[in-house]
Amino acid sequence: MATAKKRTTTAATPVAATKRRAVNLSGVSAKPATAAGSVHDLEYKQMLARMQARFQAVVHANGKVLFKTAGEDLWSVYMASLPKAERQHHNCSACRHFINHYGGLVVIGEKGKTEAAMWHGDDAQPKSIYEKALSAMKAYVEGSEVTGVFMSSEAIYGTPVTGIWQHFAVTPLHGTVYRRGQVLTAGQKAAERNEDFGMVMRAFADYPLPLLNDAVQILEGDHVYRAEKVIGPVKWFRDLTVERASARYAKQRNNIVWRAIATAPQGFAHIRTSVAATLLDDLAAGKSLSKAADSFAKKMHPLKYQRPQAAPKAGAIHVAQDLVQRMGWDQALPRRFARIDDITDFLWVPRWGSPKATAQGPTTGVFSGVEPRQSSHAPVVDPRLPEITMTWEKFRRTVLPTADRVQFVPKAGHEPFTTLTTAANYIAPPLLQWDNEVTRNPVSWYFWASGTTAADYNLRAGMPVDVHVVCLKPNQWHGNEEKYSHHGKAAMFVLNGARDKMLPSACLFPEQMRSELHGVRSVIEAYSSNKKMIDPGGPVAAGVMLQAGKNEGWDAHFVVTAHGRIQRYKLDRWD
Repeated sequence: MATAKKRTTTAATPVAATKRRAVNLSGVSAKPATAAGSVHDLEYKQMLARMQARFQAVVHANGKVLFKTAGEDLWSVYMASLPKAERQHHNCSACRHFINHYGGLVVIGEKGKTEAAMWHGDDAQPKSIYEKALSAMKAYVEGSEVTGVFMSSEAIYGTPVTGIWQHFAVTPLHGTVYRRGQVLTAGQKAAERNEDFGMVMRAFADYPLPLLNDAVQILEGDHVYRAEKVIGPVKWFRDLTVERASARYAKQRNNIVWRAIATAPQGFAHIRTSVAATLLDDLAAGKSLSKAADSFAKKMHPLKYQRPQAAPKAGAIHVAQDLVQRMGWDQALPRRFARIDDITDFLWVPRWGSPKATAQGPTTGVFSGVEPRQSSHAPVVDPRLPEITMTWEKFRRTVLPTADRVQFVPKAGHEPFTTLTTAANYIAPPLLQWDNEVTRNPVSWYFWASGTTAADYNLRAGMPVDVHVVCLKPNQWHGNEEKYSHHGKAAMFVLNGARDKMLPSACLFPEQMRSELHGVRSVIEAYSSNKKMIDPGGPVAAGVMLQAGKNEGWDAHFVVTAHGRIQRYKLDRWD
C-alpha cells in the first residue's frame, strides 16, 4: 500500500462522479452542505463521522502503530457490497484512492489478532446501505496478511473535500505522523522495518528458547562485564520467542513479530548482527561460561565497543559531512561541561537550598593550575559514628526523602568520578538517543577508562564534600528509567567544587548517538578525538556516578543530616 501524495482540502474541481455533500471531519475543514444529492446523504455523513472517531480510538488503544495488509482489491469489495442502483453514485476516484491506499490498514492486538483501523458495521445506521459494505471491508481486511509497518508524513489520509463533495478521509493522531526532514523518508523507514522482520525471523532458527533462557540467566546474574548493554535486546528476543510460540496460527505468530519490531527500541531487532550474538554464539558452540564471558568482556571494553579502531576513509568523511550538515547536526557536535542548571530531572536537592559553590580559580592563564583554598563549611565527621550499609534503592527510598544535607566522603584510591556534558549550542537539534524535539535532554556523561581519584577532581580523600544534586543517569531522565536502560542505570551525585582537572576530548561516543549516525561513526570518533571539551567556567555538574550491574561491590561513603541528626552510610550495590 503506497503512501499517498499530499493533497489540499480546497480543490476547486469536483470529481467526475456524484458524491456526498461536504460536512466537518475532526481536524478537516469542509464547505457547508447544500441540497442533498441522494436520500442516503445523512447516513453517509453520520457514517464518516463515526469512522473518523473509531479510527482515532482504535489507533490510540493499540500503541499508535499501524500496519499494511496484502488486501489489494478492497475497492471492489466496497462497490460489490452496495446496492446496484447506488454503485454509480458512489463511484468516485478520490474515495477509490483512499480505500486502495489506506483502507487496508490494521492494528495488531493481543495474541497477534488484527483489527481493521477504519471499518466496522456499527459505524453505519442499522439496515443502511453502508452497513453491509463496512462489514464486508472489515472482514476482507482482517483476513488479509500483514505485509509491513505503515508510516506516513501526511497530516490527512485521503482527500476530504473536492468542491462541494465530501469523500472518505481520516486525520491521524498527533504523534503518529512521521516527521519530515529526518534522515530516512517514511517509505525508507518502513522498508527498514521490513528488513528487521526478516532478520528476527531468521534469528528464531539460530537461537532456541533454552539457549536464550541460559543467556538471560547469565546476564541477570551479573557474570558478564557491561551486561546492561545487551541484556535488554536478549530479554526482548527471549520474551518475543515465548509470545510467538503461544500463538496457534502462523499468521498470528507473524503478526506478533510485526508488532514487536514496530515498537522495539532502536537496534533491538538486530539481535543476529549485534554484539549480543557473539555471546549467544559462544554459548551455542558449547563454550564454558568463563570463556564466553572473557571473550565478551574484551569486545565490550569501553575503548572498543562501537568505537572504530581505524581512521575514516575520505569517502566516509564526505558522506558524514553531507549527512550532519543536511540534518543540522553540525551545530550539535561541539560539547561543553554541563552546569547544574542543565540537570532537568532531580531526585534530591538540599532542603535548605544548594550549598554555596566552592570558589574556583581561573580556568585559563598562567595561574590556572594554582588551587584556591577550599571552604571549611563541611565539618569533619566523627569516624566513630556507626556506619549503616545499604543498597542504593533502599537509600533512595528511605533516606533521601527526609535528608536535609547529603555529603560524600571520597576515599583514597579510585572513585567513579564523572562529568556531565551537554551541547554547546542549546538550540542544536537532538543528537543523542534519549533526546527529542518534544522533551529536550542533550546531556550525556564520560568516565576515564584509567580511573580517577579525588585529587583528579579537585577534591581531598577523607574530606566530606556537599552534594548539590542527586539524579539518575541522563538516559533515565523524564520517565525513561526503563526505555533506555540498555545504556545502563546509575545514580549521580553532583558534588560541590568537583571539577575534572584533565580537559577531555569532545566525548562523543557512538553508542550514545542516534542510530542514523551509526554508518559514519568512524568520522564522528575522529572528530571527537580531535576536539576539546568546552569549559564554560564556573561550577560544573561533576561528581560520582554509582552504576548498577558492576561485578565488584560499591564502596561509596556518605554522611546524611536529617532533622538535626547525623548518620553515616555506605552504599554497596544497586539493589
